[in-house]
Amino acid sequence: CDIAAGEEDLDGNGIPDSCEDAPFVRGDVNTDGMQDISDGIYLLSYFFQSGPSLLCQDAADGNDDGRLDVADAAYLIFYQFLEGTPPPAPFPGCGDDPTIDALGCDHFLGC
Repeated sequence: CDIAAGEEDLDGNGIPDSCEDAPFVRGDVNTDGMQDISDGIYLLSYFFQSGPSLLCQDAADGNDDGRLDVADAAYLIFYQFLEGTPPPAPFPGCGDDPTIDALGCDHFLGC
């Protein structure tokens, strides 16, 4: 993001507001405000059936490894049904991604 003179930084984190991603909840892939089986299905549909686009790639990165792949869907399903490890922050509430990676979040309806 190009930093232009005079851009606002309302939260005081040193990053112009126009450069920041939207807050999100990791694992809420379909941005419906819930973490459930539909999120894993949505992600698998995206990968294998040219399903609906991802509004927030960061939310779909269930294991927070900076990549979008089948491991993310497996991680989310394992957490929900087999008592796996919860997704990394921000989870279970809204927040910013603490991990620097190439993924972003243009729009998240639930926050």
